[in-house]
Amino acid sequence: MKRTFFLLAIVAIFFAACNDKNEPSSKSEGSITVNPSSKTVSGSGETFSVEITSSSAWTATTDQPSWVSLNPLAGAGDAYVSITVSAGGEGTANVKFANASGKSATLTIVREAGSSAPGALSGEFSVSETTKVHFSKGNLQYVGTWQLAENQWNYFGESQSDNHRDLFGWGTGNNPNNVSTDYNDYATYTEWGNNPITNGGNTANMWRTLKKEEWVYLFYGRTDAAKLFSLGKVNGVNGTILLPDNWSGDKYDNATDGLTDQGTYYYNSNETNFTLHTYEGDTWTAMEKAGAVFLPAAGYRGGTDVDNVGSYGYYWSATPVDTYNAYLLFFSSRNLNPQGSYTRDDGRSVRLVR
Repeated sequence: MKRTFFLLAIVAIFFAACNDKNEPSSKSEGSITVNPSSKTVSGSGETFSVEITSSSAWTATTDQPSWVSLNPLAGAGDAYVSITVSAGGEGTANVKFANASGKSATLTIVREAGSSAPGALSGEFSVSETTKVHFSKGNLQYVGTWQLAENQWNYFGESQSDNHRDLFGWGTGNNPNNVSTDYNDYATYTEWGNNPITNGGNTANMWRTLKKEEWVYLFYGRTDAAKLFSLGKVNGVNGTILLPDNWSGDKYDNATDGLTDQGTYYYNSNETNFTLHTYEGDTWTAMEKAGAVFLPAAGYRGGTDVDNVGSYGYYWSATPVDTYNAYLLFFSSRNLNPQGSYTRDDGRSVRLVR
């Protein structure tokens, strides 16, 4: 009896060993997965981690690098990746993890709408098919610390000096007092929104500057784009009025009357185009509450000289043209061009978004 039991035990161990040997691996050859594969975050941003399971080395990329950052960007196998989503408007981002075996996995991030952050206006503006932003309540200013103008129509104009400036050379987020006229001193772009904005949340990396293609999409790509902006005057200041995607006001129709679409810019020789839409006091307050944005014609600075105040507006993008120039939004009483360009050393306005 004992002999029989002993033989049965050996047989059982043999079959168990065979089953263990033949059991398939939980990680198939060439595979890669990300967990979770989707994530929803609020408009105030968030940092979270995802787990990567991969049979080989991998790399990570995102289609929205302006508001999604990844750490690390590569790994040799299983790992955790930290994802930081900056604050901003409604948008969708995809993060792709691709390994050396030719396999890939995708994380989809949905950033919900929200403008509760300090300094953000309520209106939502599409700047790509997947990204919406909120504009800051005023132009960027440097007064020893970074701040937003208290009202949308405020600017310093000719009153520019060190630690009292709102016309900046391109990419001078690390050197706002740079007034050099040598374009070589502006070779590297540093984002203004990387800095804490005292009345805009006072936290680094909450804001950013629109890219050239986002300015273009704002005026040409979004639904009814040509009806959602105009040259105008707010509280006696000339500038450009922008209306949010969902505008439903009844006091601002056919916004671009007086400007003709030329394909890549808008033009009309009438010198009185700024007077087509004029708003003051409670009327503008109601429009702003409904999401309207105003960009004042604050002029430009060359060295320490300031010109065209009240007549021309120049708003930098984050996109270079070449080693000499960068793209910007330009407007005057006769035209508006969302993909204009000028030399980097000139001082121009900055309006941040999130």
